[in-house]
Amino acid sequence: MRPKLLLALICAAIAGCPKTPADDEGGSAAGPTNCSPLDGTYTFTYTQRSGNCGAQPSEVLVFVNGVSRTNPAATCQSGGEVMSSACDLVRDRTCAVSDPVTGSLLGHTRVSGTLSEVNDNTRVEGTLDASIVDTTGRTCQSTYDVVGVRN
Repeated sequence: MRPKLLLALICAAIAGCPKTPADDEGGSAAGPTNCSPLDGTYTFTYTQRSGNCGAQPSEVLVFVNGVSRTNPAATCQSGGEVMSSACDLVRDRTCAVSDPVTGSLLGHTRVSGTLSEVNDNTRVEGTLDASIVDTTGRTCQSTYDVVGVRN
């Protein structure tokens, strides 16, 4: 097998190859060719595509050089939001959910998936999977179309 073909197959299997100068020549319908890490405040909106979790509120995240800043009020145990390449944002986190009035634990939520830059670090979009488990063990699962726009 030719080395370039082998590299392409390996990169496709792990979902991410390093960019080469040739990648920046011209554009394609797949997205921008010149991406940069997210930087600033972004509002993410969720539109349920399938599942039984229902509507989700918008979410505001602050990024510095492609990494989300930790919200001290959030009780998240894993992952977060990190740029896996110049154009892709990987979201993978599990957070406790508490009642905003009483502070009592309601359950936890896990969100995962990849969003891709659409317009030079001002907008990302894609689909995310979410599962929510309450303290009684009831679970819902949904897939959402997600758009994040820099404020």
